[in-house]
Amino acid sequence: MVLRRAVVLIFLLGLVQVFGVNAFAQTVLNFPRVISNSTLFSGLAVGNPTASNASVTFTAFLPDGTLYAPAGGQNPATLQIPAGGQAAKVFSDLFGSGTFNGWIQATSSTAGLTGFFLNGNTALTDLDGAGAITPAAQFTLPFAS
Repeated sequence: MVLRRAVVLIFLLGLVQVFGVNAFAQTVLNFPRVISNSTLFSGLAVGNPTASNASVTFTAFLPDGTLYAPAGGQNPATLQIPAGGQAAKVFSDLFGSGTFNGWIQATSSTAGLTGFFLNGNTALTDLDGAGAITPAAQFTLPFAS
């Protein structure tokens, strides 16, 4: 009986991987390049197109994958997003002021949320943004200088 349940579980997990089925009904968004200092900033936005309120937890990571420990702030930070609404914050709104260069993962038990990030300078003469990426086994961040 235990073996049968294990085989069924492995089969279902295989279906999730092969067909990309979101069996756990959640949203995970990755913001791959987030910066914050006196001249540069990142803005993060999460939209909730669903008919229910959503709780979204933002977790900041350093480039080596360790958890960011803000001085005088908290990590992770959680926001409530109303049904049909959005939350748009700069890094310091979520984690407090300080220098940061890393990435952020936003998670919610609500499926179907969308995300966008915008990096720029405080003079607003240089801006660049993109949609948040969904998790994958691997992803490549192109780097050009």
